[in-house]
Amino acid sequence: MPIFEYICRGCNHQFETIVRSVREKICCPKCASKKLDKQFSVFSAPATTGDATPDGPVCTGTPQTCGCH
Repeated sequence: MPIFEYICRGCNHQFETIVRSVREKICCPKCASKKLDKQFSVFSAPATTGDATPDGPVCTGTPQTCGCH
């Protein structure tokens, strides 16, 4: 079950929700509007103790997902 991020066009509320089915109708939890814009979201992984260097964190992402390339 994927988690999607949305912004409501009615009240500008940003939220995320689990979508169980493509037929499921999503509405804003704040104002109940169905006028939503799906946002691009990036997957993240938890950091481990070996991910950092004395100069700062090491990028483990790809050019399409990390934003630092």
